[in-house]
Amino acid sequence: MAIIDLVKWDTNNPRLLVWKFPSQELSTWTQLVVNDSQEAWLVHEGHYEGPFEVGRHVLSTENIPVISNVLNLPFGGSSPFTAEVWFVAKTEVLDLKWGTMVPMQLMDPVYGVLLPVRAFAQYGLHVVDGRRLLAKLVGTASMYTADQLNNNFRGAITSRIKSFISELIIKEKIPIFELSAHLEDISQGLPAKLDETLADYGIEVVRFNLMSVSVPEEDASVKELKDMLAQKAKLSVLGGNYQQVRSFDVLEGAAHNNAAAGAFMGVGMGMGAGFNMFGGAPGAAGAPAVLNTQGAPAEKKLSMAEKISMLKELGELRTSGILTEEEFQEQKRRILS
Repeated sequence: MAIIDLVKWDTNNPRLLVWKFPSQELSTWTQLVVNDSQEAWLVHEGHYEGPFEVGRHVLSTENIPVISNVLNLPFGGSSPFTAEVWFVAKTEVLDLKWGTMVPMQLMDPVYGVLLPVRAFAQYGLHVVDGRRLLAKLVGTASMYTADQLNNNFRGAITSRIKSFISELIIKEKIPIFELSAHLEDISQGLPAKLDETLADYGIEVVRFNLMSVSVPEEDASVKELKDMLAQKAKLSVLGGNYQQVRSFDVLEGAAHNNAAAGAFMGVGMGMGAGFNMFGGAPGAAGAPAVLNTQGAPAEKKLSMAEKISMLKELGELRTSGILTEEEFQEQKRRILS
């Protein structure tokens, strides 16, 4: 193979971060041309010489000690030697994409439940230490692209983002459903966190733009929490509390039971539960009068299943504090009599 006397970057791939000159047969008078936004490194058996900055450089024993120290070449002349020349692009790559392949499981600090979270972002980076990049990441590959780096660090980036968002929502008590309102704050804080990982490889994040944060609507835990929040909103609109709405549901359910409706209304409307909802105890000022069941028409006899159902509903009213134990026992006696 002929001795090379001119070494320069010879590729048009804009995604390249590192490119190795294809020939290793050099001479001590080879000219090395480094373009704008590049640096070059001369490498022989793990020994690095450089970086060579923008301009034209002559590989000679006078300005490259590795040639004489490692290869023991005589001073002067055009002695041949074998070495690799690596070019490192220092331009910023700004269109790298990141996204969660599977949702991150984050604990909601307000509701105390684990929720799956998806996130997508675009970020940029550039090389700040070519030697670290070559020694720790590129190895013997002939080229290394920004997309390869993105894939190699996807797991580490995801871990850092998950940790950062978790700390933020816990510290600020931000519900996960409201994370979208904090995209800018998260984006500004993430580069420093990501640099903690990438700095060891000579890479620095230029900017990180978190574009979206969402929860999968089809997830069971998400559906359950949203149902709970909808119920909470309903109660807020009604201006009531859980016990009031629940007692209304129980009485309404009994009213729809044709077989038990008359008996339940005859029994249930005489108890304190209905009047807890509507303003007071029986006989109190402004409270509805208790139905007088003594002169009511004869009611259909309840089956045991219907009695058990009514007792369960009364039990819920007692558990929620709407019925006292005495009131519950009185209604129980009436149902079973």
